[in-house]
Amino acid sequence: MVALLIFALTGTAVLKAAGEHLSSVGLIESVTFANWVA
Repeated sequence: MVALLIFALTGTAVLKAAGEHLSSVGLIESVTFANWVA
């Protein structure tokens, strides 16, 4: 239960940082990143 909470908080922080980075890089890079993650 605690591990799940930690994972959720970490995941949220990573997605927020990635979103800010990708918005400054551009659409093509964001699509590439999304495909890489998926």
